[in-house]
Amino acid sequence: MDKVLELLSAAASQGWAPARFTLGAAHEHGYNSGGGGGGGGGGGGGALEASAAAAAELHAEAAKEGVANAQFHLGVLYATGRGVQQSDKEAVHWCVTAGGER
Repeated sequence: MDKVLELLSAAASQGWAPARFTLGAAHEHGYNSGGGGGGGGGGGGGALEASAAAAAELHAEAAKEGVANAQFHLGVLYATGRGVQQSDKEAVHWCVTAGGER
């Protein structure tokens, strides 16, 4: 694991909601710090495989703490059913909540 992921994970585990959102985004889209070289996944850099379920869990934790970006991303995950059971009601709730937090 590279330093960025290490620090984000530490901050998230200590309860810092913005770190939970950022780590959730890394899970949502996948993360590869590069680590040099071409080709497949060997060698130096840190990486997270894309996981909508992990993203949803981290976004939900941050959303409950009032992080508007996490609320919006969680709403999108509910709207599309990625990582959570699809729910229009939850999607609207979280997207509207995000809009109100700005």
